[in-house]
Amino acid sequence: LTGMGRRRLRFHILHPFREKGAIQKVQSAVQELMEKRQLLEALRQELRNMPDLERLVSRISGGISTPKDLLQVRRALEALEKIKELLRDMDSASLRESLIDQYEAKLRKETGIQSLKIGFNRVMGYYIEVTKPNLKYVPSYFRRRQTLSNAERFTTDYLQELEEKILSAQSKINNLEYELFIALRERVIKRLEELAHNARLIGWLDYLQSLSSIALEKGWVRPQIVEEKVLHIQEGRHPVIEEHVKTYCPNDTHMDEESLIYIITGPNMAGKSSYIRQTAILTLLAHMGSFIPCKSARIGLVSSIHARIGSGDILALGVSTFMNEMLEVSSILHNADERSLIVLDEVGRGTSTYDGIAISKAIVEYILENIRARTLIATHYLELTEINKRGVKNYHMAVSKEGEDINFLYLLKPGRAEGSFGVRVAKKAGLPEKVIKRAEEVLLELEASRTLPVLERVYEESQREEERQLLEELIELDIANLTPLQALIKLAELKEKAISLRKTKV
Repeated sequence: LTGMGRRRLRFHILHPFREKGAIQKVQSAVQELMEKRQLLEALRQELRNMPDLERLVSRISGGISTPKDLLQVRRALEALEKIKELLRDMDSASLRESLIDQYEAKLRKETGIQSLKIGFNRVMGYYIEVTKPNLKYVPSYFRRRQTLSNAERFTTDYLQELEEKILSAQSKINNLEYELFIALRERVIKRLEELAHNARLIGWLDYLQSLSSIALEKGWVRPQIVEEKVLHIQEGRHPVIEEHVKTYCPNDTHMDEESLIYIITGPNMAGKSSYIRQTAILTLLAHMGSFIPCKSARIGLVSSIHARIGSGDILALGVSTFMNEMLEVSSILHNADERSLIVLDEVGRGTSTYDGIAISKAIVEYILENIRARTLIATHYLELTEINKRGVKNYHMAVSKEGEDINFLYLLKPGRAEGSFGVRVAKKAGLPEKVIKRAEEVLLELEASRTLPVLERVYEESQREEERQLLEELIELDIANLTPLQALIKLAELKEKAISLRKTKV
């Protein structure tokens, strides 16, 4: 609600607490304000009227303050008194308008000219203006100063005396006012340290009340902060995304030494990136002393949060998208420690598939063996799910399949995804049917070429003639030239043969 509070909030987003005691101190203050709702609302009302005391202190100490700034200081001090009380329970009329109007009325009475008026401009100063039909009534002591098309302007000795008095009096007023201002400013300067201290306290109070207000409004809960290297969040929600969707699917996170690295697979739009960002944001909020959107949470202290999300090249420096990505990952691997939280989104996608898989796999193994930080990795590379080492867990974002269509469930489930469903996502996005059909044909060809070496190896290892015949039939199958119906019929035949072989083997 104040500039001081906004700067404090920004500071703690960028510099969250790293000590358990500091976090719990903030949490307790937030909880107390939540429990005393009337006090919280009264504080918010006073803070709405609070000027930016920090900026005022800066202007005054820099010698560039104005009288308006000192008025703002007064407002701030008045608000401070009210806030302290709450926390104990947890320009005048000018000389011209005094004198000139009186003289104008006097002249109208003496001359009988009711349209007579006294005016002022910067060139002539004060003047008496009389319209031409009334010139015959002008007394002899009026001295002509200017002739206009329908009127003439005059002055008198007395009017000139008044002008001199007014102008000199205004000058004296200005000088006196400035002297008073300087004296007052000097008094304020002597108390600047106290003002600055109060400004810091108000910023801190505003920060605390903002955390309380959002927790009350959104129903957030207090996370338990522990020393162990764990990250347990039950039914966590992304605080931004849930504001923009009607129904939000919460997800759990259970990380410890046995579940140190999450490999998360699934199609585009299924929620992989949102989930890993959600986990990082909730961890950050908890380290700010904030309550978080979840059912319950037990969060082990984190020393730093490292994220590699999004892509972009830096053309001015001749840095490609992939090079920029690698630079960021390099920084993470050199600076993260075992108490860090690392979030990696689609690392390696900026280069060829095999290069990307190789780099991603090496990064996961390096983190596991050398850093041992809690890490969440969203990827399309299903090959990463083959890392069978203690501490690495596979999860996927669930989807439901209805014929040729898929629906995103946004639920995190154990195990690897069935596939990326890229062509189906493209179809859902509305690509032309011709493009979709051709993509399916190319995909079948690529999958066939990738599967053949595997089948050939199994063929060589097969002991029985029946198995060899079945595998040979599979290898020689021309998938690219089969219609969908023919493919289904052939698949059914092969399945029957495989079932028969299994029964015989048993």
